[in-house]
Amino acid sequence: MEYILSMAKAKVDKKFLATVLGMAGLGALAFGHGAYKRFGQFNKETAPQAQVQQQKPQQAQRPQIKPKAAPVVAEPQKPVVAAPQSQAYEFSHPTIEKFLGGIAKAEHRGNKNIDHKKYDPRLMIRTGGGGGSSSAYGPYQITRNLARGLVKNHPTLFAPIKDFANDFIAQGSEFLKAQNKDKVHGLKGKGTLHGPEYHDDHMRLGDLAIQGLAKEKKINYKDGLTPRELDTMIQTWRGASEREDPEYYKIVRSHYFN
Repeated sequence: MEYILSMAKAKVDKKFLATVLGMAGLGALAFGHGAYKRFGQFNKETAPQAQVQQQKPQQAQRPQIKPKAAPVVAEPQKPVVAAPQSQAYEFSHPTIEKFLGGIAKAEHRGNKNIDHKKYDPRLMIRTGGGGGSSSAYGPYQITRNLARGLVKNHPTLFAPIKDFANDFIAQGSEFLKAQNKDKVHGLKGKGTLHGPEYHDDHMRLGDLAIQGLAKEKKINYKDGLTPRELDTMIQTWRGASEREDPEYYKIVRSHYFN
C-alpha cells in the first residue's frame, strides 16, 4: 500500500513539474514576444535619444567697473624769460644827446614822434632834397664830406668806429653817383646801412661828430650851450643861416631848451 502511494505521489510530482515547466516556457515566450514588440529587434542599434540638457539658471552679470584713469598732472609751466635785448647806446654827454635829438626832429620834420634814440626805419634814408647833389643820410643827415673831414682831422677820436665811418663815406660816394630814382642810392633811398644793426653806429657817429665840431669851434659843450653857441653849432651842422631855414633853427632850439 505504501508502495502504491509513493508511486502515485511520484506521478503527481512529475505531472506537477511538467506543468510548472510548461507554464515557465509559455511565460518566457510571452515575455520574449512582448520585449520584441516594445524594444525592437535585439540585433538593431538602439535609436539615440535626444539628450535634454538642463539649462543652468543665468547668473546676474556684475556691472563692469572701469578702472579710474590716473589723474593728469600738468607739468609746471616754465617761466617765460624775455629775450636779452641790446643795451641802448649811451651818449658821451647829455648836451650832445639833447642837441642831436633836436637835429633829428629838424632833419625829419615831415615825420611825427621822432625819437633818435630808438631805431626807426623812417630815419634811415638819404635826403630827398638837393636834387641829387646832397649825400646827407641817416638820423642826423650827416653828409659824406662832413664825415670825411672829421675823420681826417680827428683820427684818434674816430678810431673806435673807423670801419663804419669809412663805410658811411663810401656809401655817400654811391649816393652822389646814383640816379635820383635808384631805389637804394637814389633820393630817399635806404642805402646799405639802414638795418637796426647799424642804429648804434649812427648814434656814435653823430656823438663823435659833435665832439669834433665843438673842438674845432672851441665850444665847451660840457657846461651846456648858450643860445649863441647853439646857433653856431646849428649853422655849422645845417650849412645854412637862420634866414635861409628859420624853421630848422626853431625846431632845434625848442627841443634843446625844452
